[in-house]
Amino acid sequence: MEAGLIYKLKVNRKTPIGYILSSDEADIFMHNNETLYELTAGDVVEVFLYYDSEKRMAATMTIPNVTKNNPGWAIVEDVIDNGVFVNIGINKGILVTTDYLPYNINQWPKRGNKLFVILKEKSNRLIGKTINNNDAKKYSIDETINIGDNITCYVSRINNEGYILYTDNLSIIYLHKTQVRSILSLGEKVEVKVTRIDERGIHSTTLENKENMIDKDKEVVLAYLKEHKFIYEDVTPEFILEKFNMSKKAYKRAIGALYKERLIEFMDKKYIIK
Repeated sequence: MEAGLIYKLKVNRKTPIGYILSSDEADIFMHNNETLYELTAGDVVEVFLYYDSEKRMAATMTIPNVTKNNPGWAIVEDVIDNGVFVNIGINKGILVTTDYLPYNINQWPKRGNKLFVILKEKSNRLIGKTINNNDAKKYSIDETINIGDNITCYVSRINNEGYILYTDNLSIIYLHKTQVRSILSLGEKVEVKVTRIDERGIHSTTLENKENMIDKDKEVVLAYLKEHKFIYEDVTPEFILEKFNMSKKAYKRAIGALYKERLIEFMDKKYIIK
């Protein structure tokens, strides 16, 4: 028998604090707190096997929504130095280790975030493993998504290009880093609008149309100028993304609007606040 899987076991006997369950392979202890009703010797019960705090295999009649064979969504309950604990539906939290978290700790999941995980075993302990896109495709449920749709997703992977989001049904949505104005954390819920569908997949944005965004972008650039006094004309897209978290096109629109409104001026190849 393996921890992380569901079995049907026979009740061998009752003890003062629980029950001994038996199979042809081994006896497994189940605490009274892990039962759903009174049991008697000879009953056959469906249980999930896990490791307790002493790394002993134990049973619970509470069947989780995530196992070694069946991935599922889990809510982040706690964040510690070496990972985050998620709730898979049983009394014991499951650790998602740093192996499956972003390098940037600021993008680690927060409490309440939602991760799609599968269980694996490591040193007599069950841990949660986030899945990749190929796995997501295996378990996805068909849903119709069209350009212009507003959909709810969860940040499921983070890379240099931006974010890979999954819907509840595991449709994969791409969100480029220039299409969001904040740094998102793994498992964070995000509302996006589908902007393009092509051979590479479904692409999205969190931004409003450029007419609505320009006022916000102007405020960001103006705030930077008030603090730093000037910006060189010839700045790189990397600088713009790092300082303003916007694309070069959005930045140029903001600079142009500020200049037109005479809030800034251009001197010696620099934009200067008036």
